[in-house]
Amino acid sequence: MDEGKLIIYGRVSTEEQKEKGYSLESQIERCLLKAKSMGYKETTIHVIRDQASGATLERPGLKLMRQYVKQQTIDIIIIYDPDRLSRNLTHQLLLTDEFVKQGVRLEFVNFEWKNTPEGMMYYQLRGIFAQYEREKIRERTIRGRIEKIKKHGKLSFDPRLFGYTFNTETDQLMINKKEGAVVKLIFQWASEGQSGEKIAEKLARRGIPAPRGETWYGSTVTRILKNQSYLGTYYAYKSDYHQGFKRERPLSEQFPLPIEALVDQRTFEKVQKVIASHRSHAGRPAVYPYLIEGTGVCYCGRSMGTTVKSGRRSYTYYACTGKHKKSYCSHRRESQTACKSPYWNSAIVDQVLWDTIVEYIKQPPKGNERYNNEKNSHAHTQEAYVLKKEKEELLEKKQRILDLYLDGKVDKVLLEKKMTEINDKLVLVSANEKESSENKVEKQDIEKKTGKAAWEDEYRHKLNNLSYTQKKGITKLLVRRIIFKPDRELVVDLNISGGNENIIV
Repeated sequence: MDEGKLIIYGRVSTEEQKEKGYSLESQIERCLLKAKSMGYKETTIHVIRDQASGATLERPGLKLMRQYVKQQTIDIIIIYDPDRLSRNLTHQLLLTDEFVKQGVRLEFVNFEWKNTPEGMMYYQLRGIFAQYEREKIRERTIRGRIEKIKKHGKLSFDPRLFGYTFNTETDQLMINKKEGAVVKLIFQWASEGQSGEKIAEKLARRGIPAPRGETWYGSTVTRILKNQSYLGTYYAYKSDYHQGFKRERPLSEQFPLPIEALVDQRTFEKVQKVIASHRSHAGRPAVYPYLIEGTGVCYCGRSMGTTVKSGRRSYTYYACTGKHKKSYCSHRRESQTACKSPYWNSAIVDQVLWDTIVEYIKQPPKGNERYNNEKNSHAHTQEAYVLKKEKEELLEKKQRILDLYLDGKVDKVLLEKKMTEINDKLVLVSANEKESSENKVEKQDIEKKTGKAAWEDEYRHKLNNLSYTQKKGITKLLVRRIIFKPDRELVVDLNISGGNENIIV
């Protein structure tokens, strides 16, 4: 577009066409007349049309117009009415400010806008009324759709249920023979004991398109298998956004619509048992010891998990969870992994991480003087303080659960269970206090005899001889997260008072 041109912007939404009879062409025609009356020729006029809601900024035409404004290639924008620009007052003012700052002049066909205090006041009032009107239209539209379902059992939109096609003439869901056959095949394979992952792979290898394109995921198959709509009843309006956020409606507020079933009750129940059996081992304790638990992050942003590769010997690894979440492309008929990060030998990673922790405990970050008399004298005090606070918190919890029991808010069974848990923790804290006190005496003896170096060697020896469970507990306490970066670079983000410290290993 050449510099100095004029833009005419028109917008209409489906609801407004029904309610008011707005049409894009009538808007454009009126705007063209105004542009010509201002002396502009058709060769300098660029028309942009949008068919979208005025409540959002995500409109193709609006994005294009904002791009032209940013590039400073236009002088003037003509719009039929301020509510065509936006039906949200905040958006309307934001766009207006954006245009004015770029030196673009705004003109409306049926509203005279001036960039003065009075002009802005009237402009904002129009925006308030436009937003109110939009909400009323939306309310009437939703109410009309619900009445249509209640009285006639018909939908006003396509729910995009895989296996069915929305008939726009009858406003009902009809079985899509091709997709319906795929749904039946999925349930058949699942009833034979096959997992969602395996079914997804088989579908892709057969070149069968997925519900939203070419890529199948195990989770996509599982969602289909758990969807009760295939039994013959589709529940409309499962959620709403009337309160400004997504709210899941309870079953009593949903609207059941009878549709032709693709699966019988017996097969559906059998498949649910198969799905449950596949998940029965989830959350089982790890067979192999891992130092990192829930704090590992891949450079791609996903969390790190664990895996085992077996041959003559079994090796344990840390790996991005994106490597295990496979997708199956029906076009390529092959599986794809979302992340290409390498496997990390867990034994090596754990040793490097523990060496880093030991070094941190032995020698804290810069800015803190280490091994001076003040630090040594307070080391035990800090540890004792932490144990004391933990003990106080446990005693407070004990008192709170007792108060709840006396108030009748918890039963005796829960009281006894919680009391047992708290008492066990108190015993552990008391043991730690005793051990801490003994370690203090032992450390003082070592320092008196051999000085700081001997104490460091002794302390390092004790840390390296801790059990894996103890090391894991210390790691969880000191490490905020571990980032697995490309080129085998490991970043350990430690919990340090007064700030964070990243140590590159």
